[in-house]
Amino acid sequence: MTVASWSCSVLMVAQDTELKVEEDLRYEKQESVRRRHIMAIDPICKMNVSDQAKYTSTHNGTNYYFCSAACKHKFDKNPSKHVK
Repeated sequence: MTVASWSCSVLMVAQDTELKVEEDLRYEKQESVRRRHIMAIDPICKMNVSDQAKYTSTHNGTNYYFCSAACKHKFDKNPSKHVK
């Protein structure tokens, strides 16, 4: 009976370790995908957005990226107000 309890504990530790390794690999994969895209800051709400963002504007030759249509619209109404 002691052997069965011990082997069960070892199995549980091994399973926990495998889950931890799987979680670490998933996190690393997400990070590597995230690093492929240059991150920008939405000039309206200051949120991090990808350079692949759906909403973009160009002002004085500089591309700006937005998290939403609302932020883009606010910027487009008066870009000079939001650009330093």
